[in-house]
Amino acid sequence: MNRFSCNGQFGQDFFVASIMKKKPNGFFVDIGCGISSLDINHVPIFAMSNTFLLEKALSWNGIALDYDEEYCEKAQKFRSSVTCVDLMEANINDVLAERNCPEHFDYLSLDVDQAQRKVLDELDFEKYSFKILTYEHNYSTKDNPHLRDLYLGDREYSREKFSSLGYKILFGNVGLNPKEMIEDWWVNEEMFDEWGHLAMENTTLHDIMERLL
Repeated sequence: MNRFSCNGQFGQDFFVASIMKKKPNGFFVDIGCGISSLDINHVPIFAMSNTFLLEKALSWNGIALDYDEEYCEKAQKFRSSVTCVDLMEANINDVLAERNCPEHFDYLSLDVDQAQRKVLDELDFEKYSFKILTYEHNYSTKDNPHLRDLYLGDREYSREKFSSLGYKILFGNVGLNPKEMIEDWWVNEEMFDEWGHLAMENTTLHDIMERLL
């Protein structure tokens, strides 16, 4: 693996490493760290990971959570951060407290499918704060009858939530192409003061890399 190659589906790890200026020894919370519907027996352990690069190349510590027991069992052989937990059953604040999560950390990745709204509503944002957030809202799936009910309205709901907390969108509606609107990438006000001149909507990793490199 190239030291700073992208493992995240949309280059989330490249984005975080870049605007953190390859800071070593940071801290992440990766909620939904697994590989979704991919077969763990046929893909490398770092596939689709937003934080593997940070942990291995930059020596970050963190908490990486997923409900898939088979994935977690394999990932734990390579990563000290991975814990198996079903957040449809457990409260995210209890999980973070049990793992001594710092109240202020560098990066939050939130992509936990069915548990997304539950975690978003439960997470104690008065206690926990972060510099960077990548949030999967899957706005493009609003026309997919199989996914509409799961994600309908999540972009607007999450944007209102994080804006009210003082976070700002640096790159909005990130996807593999400009019409695929999957994630919003947020930063706190301090980071936005530094990087806000690069802000854009409906963007791709290629566009982001051109701006950051």
